[in-house]
Amino acid sequence: MATPLVIFVPQASQVDIFKNEQLIFSQYLEAGYQHINTGNFPEGGYELTIKIGPSNIIRRFFSKGSSLPPAYAPQFYVI
Repeated sequence: MATPLVIFVPQASQVDIFKNEQLIFSQYLEAGYQHINTGNFPEGGYELTIKIGPSNIIRRFFSKGSSLPPAYAPQFYVI
């Protein structure tokens, strides 16, 4: 189970995604909202650096692992 990864690409561009400066995804994507296939991303929780085109950089937290609850599961907090 992984955090869904959807990004907005303002115009058709090369998209590169890095985990700790290591390239883990690279693809030319069309403009619009794009769902990124994270099947080959490493397990764990970490920050992604997403480079869209030559100058647009965003950061997102991402988590993937077999022990994570599904996205639709109720969330409980202990205070």
